[in-house]
Amino acid sequence: MWSATGGMDKLRASMAGLPDFRGATGAVRLGLAFAAAAFGAVVSGVLLLRHHGLDTGALAAAVCDPASSGCEEVAASAWSTVAGVPLAAVGLAFFVSLGFLLALALLGKAPLASRPGRLALGLVTLALVVDLFLFGVQAFAIGSYCSLCIWTYGANGAAFLLLLPARRRSATIPAMHSQFAIERFAVRAFWLAASLVAAAVLVINVSLSDRAEDSVDLSILGVRSAASDGLPAELPLRGAGLAPQWRNPTFRQQPVQEVSLEGVPVKGDPQAPVKIVTFSDFLCPSCRRFALAFDQYVEGPTGPHVALYYRSYPLDSTCAGHMPRVLHPGACEVARGGTCANLLGNFWDYHDAVYRAPPNGPDLDDVVGIAVGAGLDEAAFRACMAEPQAEAALQSDIAEGVRLGVMGTPSLFINGRKVPTLDEFADAVLWELEKAGVDVSGADPDGE
Repeated sequence: MWSATGGMDKLRASMAGLPDFRGATGAVRLGLAFAAAAFGAVVSGVLLLRHHGLDTGALAAAVCDPASSGCEEVAASAWSTVAGVPLAAVGLAFFVSLGFLLALALLGKAPLASRPGRLALGLVTLALVVDLFLFGVQAFAIGSYCSLCIWTYGANGAAFLLLLPARRRSATIPAMHSQFAIERFAVRAFWLAASLVAAAVLVINVSLSDRAEDSVDLSILGVRSAASDGLPAELPLRGAGLAPQWRNPTFRQQPVQEVSLEGVPVKGDPQAPVKIVTFSDFLCPSCRRFALAFDQYVEGPTGPHVALYYRSYPLDSTCAGHMPRVLHPGACEVARGGTCANLLGNFWDYHDAVYRAPPNGPDLDDVVGIAVGAGLDEAAFRACMAEPQAEAALQSDIAEGVRLGVMGTPSLFINGRKVPTLDEFADAVLWELEKAGVDVSGADPDGE
């Protein structure tokens, strides 16, 4: 006769060769949660670079497009740091530590409901509470949303859903002593690793801060900016020793567009073979870095062969009707002041005065003060600011930017081609100079 005990033994034997779907599901969940943590770490790293004003590539720039995202406003707010440490650095340390914990759980073949799994779930739950608070800050205190920040919230949300079953620890199958020891080791190793990761991220943050202050403009122009510390412009142009086909491939694929230069203020020789047009916002931090760096750039061997044209593109819906909101309060007023400075024949002094000491939410009187400090007559400047001609000139700049597909600032065009990322600027200029038969490779000691 068939006995219950013998039947169960045969059933267990027949199932011995089958995969443990329950364990596999747990391992898959841990693996996917690890992937979510890795994604969050990458995005947090990008946010940390952006916090320090360092270039993060075309994809990050597209995600944080000023027309659709308030990344700049969030990064510039008092909420972007805690005790002087950027929240992006905190997020980076969190995601790296979480990934380490999940990796230990995977390597130790710990069940999803093990101590590492439950600890990971608790950490992610706490992180989601913080994320909800930060999202509320963006919605109600700042009034702008950071797209990349929301991506990190999504990474936490995905990890939470994947780890959620870990809250139900099975009481029917007691853990073996060896498994318990492995889990305890994983948890202790996590806390040690988390401390080391936090320390490492703090060091990285300080290093990025120093780099941003000393050489952020190296990735933009290949030279140091004319900052207050008086750094010399003695670094070679990037890429001068490279063959043209290996440089700026994205820039070379851009279509050539006709960019109107009539009445536009120009720095350099208008007959120069390389004409650079920048659409900038006077209150944009990246525009300021470009403007300061360009002063030193033109002092190098490339300088006599380039001309810089400035067109205003304020990220402020007060005057730019296509913008969804006011990204830089007062940007329209300062831009209108720039058009008056140009009409009165002293644009570049005004331009330099604004970028050397950017105002915060300026009104008309603030702009007049800047203009007077730059040598403009107060009465004439005030009269110009009240005339329709100044607004018409500003609207002409904005309309030209919209026609050319400008979405953020600074947007650069070199001989009609849009520069996709600031990283390509220096090499794009060299390529255009080579096309014009101008050789500046001697400026690069590594050039051939």
